[in-house]
Amino acid sequence: MTDLAVKVDGSFDASDISTDQAKALRQKGNEAFKCRQFQEAKTFYSQAISIQTTSHLLFGNRSAACHRLKDFYGALKDAEKAIELSPDWSKGYLRKGVACESLQQWDDAINAFDKYLRLETKLSKQTKTH
Repeated sequence: MTDLAVKVDGSFDASDISTDQAKALRQKGNEAFKCRQFQEAKTFYSQAISIQTTSHLLFGNRSAACHRLKDFYGALKDAEKAIELSPDWSKGYLRKGVACESLQQWDDAINAFDKYLRLETKLSKQTKTH
């Protein structure tokens, strides 16, 4: 856990603890995912989301876990939430495209993959100019 910023009155910001807990749960989820323990990964990501409800990364990770569990509707729902939270995060569109493809929602899959590629191209151009 990181050092907490203690205020003059001796208190500290509880959000620091929550952020650390969410990060630890995300890391456990990532480890479980790497070990192909997708249900366990999904559980860790869900616990982290209950603490940090606005993390596009957590929704994106849970989307991937849902997809591996063949819960394509869950994968789509989480991908859409990740996009809502961070519209310029290209991986959210990739997750949505994969979920839509699995659901045979071809037009939505194509649109999501197209948006993913446009964002990746934009990011690549920005990286080259800096």
